[in-house]
Amino acid sequence: PTRWQDDAIHTTAEVLHALLEAGVRPEVLENGIRWLLEARVGGDRWRSTRDTAAAVELLAAYVRQTGDLGTGKPVTLTVAGKTLWSGPVTREAAPDGRLVFELPAAALTPGTSVRVDLDCPEGTASAGVALRFHETGPAIAASEAGFRVTRRFFRLASVEQEGQVVVERTPVSETLPSGTLVECEVTVETDRRREYVMVTSPQAAGFEPARETGLDVPDRRPATEARKDARDDRTMFFVTRLPPGTHVFRHVLRATHAGAYTALPAMAELMYFPDVRGNGDGELWQITPAGPVGEGR
Repeated sequence: PTRWQDDAIHTTAEVLHALLEAGVRPEVLENGIRWLLEARVGGDRWRSTRDTAAAVELLAAYVRQTGDLGTGKPVTLTVAGKTLWSGPVTREAAPDGRLVFELPAAALTPGTSVRVDLDCPEGTASAGVALRFHETGPAIAASEAGFRVTRRFFRLASVEQEGQVVVERTPVSETLPSGTLVECEVTVETDRRREYVMVTSPQAAGFEPARETGLDVPDRRPATEARKDARDDRTMFFVTRLPPGTHVFRHVLRATHAGAYTALPAMAELMYFPDVRGNGDGELWQITPAGPVGEGR
């Protein structure tokens, strides 16, 4: 979209907010509120900062009008007819505002339904459910719509060269022993000047973020200056202005859990116009149990 009127999420939030301020009863707007919540990507975020700001501003006004924060409402979680949890939503049960359940693999057989029953004798209440799982499958193919993105991985090992300890970078792919320190290098190419770019590098489930090494790494290109946000499942880079050309972004991971994993591809997009984007290829990884130091088995 080139204007906020062309953005369905932003437009809906602004219109609902205007209706609320004009005196329309909150219960009349419930379906619109629910639609906004369901429009979140992955159940936890909207597409852009602009969408998020408009939606949060509306939801804050909605809560002020209703005075209902949802506390004390009974919730029942049922999977395949079996009740896994039942009780009121309280600060003790959900200290960070979320009720989190880890479902055993046996409970998620093909055709199984996950049902949440929300019992609200008085007032109003709503529930959002995000089901997350990891499954090894075909890697996603690369695509370009304004950015060309590639990602490479390098094993980092401390070695002595000419009396100094430095970090040796060795390209790796597909198989790693548990405990290996890995540098992920994301390359982003653009043919024109861009503003407010977000680069995201998801990590496979068997990896954990690691601290940057403080040793010298010979023959490594300089990385593009960016604000970095390292999370449990991905590392994100934010760049205000990105000139035409090739840009490099790096972060460090450690292989921790043995198994076979599919990694989502690295991607780059404009924060306010996410249709201008690109992603690299996904990867398949095999992490082997650690044997002797530095070796897999």
